Amino acid sequence: MADTCGHTFEKKETLRTIKRLKFHLELQKKMMGRLLLKGLLVSLALWTLPAQAQQVSKPQLEAMVEALRLAASKTGVQDDGLYSQ
Repeated sequence: MADTCGHTFEKKETLRTIKRLKFHLELQKKMMGRLLLKGLLVSLALWTLPAQAQQVSKPQLEAMVEALRLAASKTGVQDDGLYSQ
């Protein structure tokens, strides 16, 4: 009789464990779905924001062009199309 009661107890514990695992699995599925939805909403919100361009003054632009001109490699060809005055 004790053996049968032991098996019954084990079966009940196994069923409880299975129910708990199913509950946690469903909870994880819901949480993952919500996380995915939140991620999509944040991505959409960031994608729709306008890009902010920084205003560059004429002296800054001229300095940048001069730095690029000086950094460009010399090809040895007089009219290679890479340089302009």
